[in-house]
Amino acid sequence: MATIKTAFRNRSLLILVAAETVSAVGNWISTVAIYSLLIFRGGGGVSQTSGFLLAALVPLLLCSPVAGWLCDRFDRRGLMIGSELLSGLAVAGLILTTRLPLIYLLVAVQSAVGAVMTPARRTVVPLLVDPADLSRVNAVLQQLAGLVKIGAPVLAGGLLALVSPRQAMVLDVISFAVSAAVLSLLPPLRGRQAVAVRQDRPGRSPTSVLREVPLLRLMVPIHFLFAFVIISLEAAMPALVRDVLRGREGQFGLQVGLVGLGTMAGALVLMVRRGKPDLLRETLLGALLLVAFPAGAGLAVWAGGTLVGHAALMAGALVGGVGSGVTAVQATTLV
Repeated sequence: MATIKTAFRNRSLLILVAAETVSAVGNWISTVAIYSLLIFRGGGGVSQTSGFLLAALVPLLLCSPVAGWLCDRFDRRGLMIGSELLSGLAVAGLILTTRLPLIYLLVAVQSAVGAVMTPARRTVVPLLVDPADLSRVNAVLQQLAGLVKIGAPVLAGGLLALVSPRQAMVLDVISFAVSAAVLSLLPPLRGRQAVAVRQDRPGRSPTSVLREVPLLRLMVPIHFLFAFVIISLEAAMPALVRDVLRGREGQFGLQVGLVGLGTMAGALVLMVRRGKPDLLRETLLGALLLVAFPAGAGLAVWAGGTLVGHAALMAGALVGGVGSGVTAVQATTLV
């Protein structure tokens, strides 16, 4: 644990964590608010949540390669600040519109400009941390993300009992501005250390890397499985909570919070355990635990709004969250 304490004495790492945490809390408030507009108060169903998820994910898939290219060539601090500010403008637009196509469009814009944040953060952390500590530091970061995923959706559900969804989204706009201000405290992130890393590992095409590294070929289907399970659950969960469990935003926030609790538990185990990690075995174990997501949802549909249905959905969220945490940490470290 001493090495982890040493790593988190790094001022730049702490700034990065603080900015990402503030932004993530705002994002969850906005996400639950949009689900409230579309499902709990708008009378929509799975098609509306699927449309929202497609608007969020398709631009992310298309723009992520470009985001990686930008992170390799430009100052990552400036890219992250610009991403946060533009994302805030997109969410501000959501506050002002009631038209469903325009909501989808603004979600897509926010997803496209926000695509820079993930590769920027993931490529900055290895430059700030000793390689021997990277797995445990990634576990700590995943644990913090789990804490946010526990508290922020529950906070959003409670907030929406007091204010309208659009009023809640104002907090997300503020969070993007605060995150950008915090990120401005970072030093330039295209320094000699990043240049040295690129010189040691000259750029290659993704296909050539996959041919040369067999483990990465295995990681591709694992990531697709991970994404498919998470996306399917997110598309069905709001309507499931409303129509089967007869719940509202607070119940939905609780289910998401349980996923976060499981994610934090999985990351905590990886952070405190001793010995050399078996990255591949643990990644596969995490992927296997993800089956709890659809299993719990299916049992909840079968049992309906009974105690068994509620318990099944909660257990599936918790166990699946453990799998999500383990898979995310070790797959990121392995890649």
